[in-house]
Amino acid sequence: WSNAPALYGDLVKQLPQIEGVVGFGAHVSHIYNQGACVYITVIMKPNANTYTRLWEAVGALCKAHRATVSHHHGVGLLKSGLVKHEIPFSLLEQIKRALDPHNTMNPNKLL
Repeated sequence: WSNAPALYGDLVKQLPQIEGVVGFGAHVSHIYNQGACVYITVIMKPNANTYTRLWEAVGALCKAHRATVSHHHGVGLLKSGLVKHEIPFSLLEQIKRALDPHNTMNPNKLL
């Protein structure tokens, strides 16, 4: 909770500086005892470089504010590398191997 206002403030400062970002909005979409989800919507020019730079910035800001880029929607393949910096990857590997020892569910997506 205490990190959410500073995270939002840094998003406001940094995201508009990314070339191709036209605007963005944010709101608290989910509230929990342990924190809140700051949900952002970005308006951007359709450009792969802008998309990559945007998520690099969001990932760095989340890391700096002890937040996460993942929530109930997950992060998808394009942003999966960001999660490796949030959760001990060894824990994700252990869970994957325990639940799917033969790597039949979404092979090669996590490990």
